[in-house]
Amino acid sequence: MRRSMTWDGRVRVQPKGTITMLDEWIRTHFRTSDWRPLDDAIAALREVRDARQRPAHKVQQDTFDQEFLRKQRHILDRAYSALHPIRSILIKHPSCSAVQVPLRLSKEQIWMH
Repeated sequence: MRRSMTWDGRVRVQPKGTITMLDEWIRTHFRTSDWRPLDDAIAALREVRDARQRPAHKVQQDTFDQEFLRKQRHILDRAYSALHPIRSILIKHPSCSAVQVPLRLSKEQIWMH
């Protein structure tokens, strides 16, 4: 739970979001000398979530615009850039020792059309 103060001095308790919980769990269970890749990954996940949330909760008329394709490519790129370091961190967890990572993922042979 996350606590914050309201303008009138009352304490407001809110549940933590899944991205915050993932970030905290990784920082609790793993050590590194450079947290920048994780910081960037968490920021990318939040960017993707925010980009998805706005249109998902707004009613609008169907339109076709090349800008949507550019935004989609950007979001996919950000999502992959976030998931790659998180996957690399999680695969080092002792519970994942039996997991076989597909060669395409381990060599980063992923591309978008």
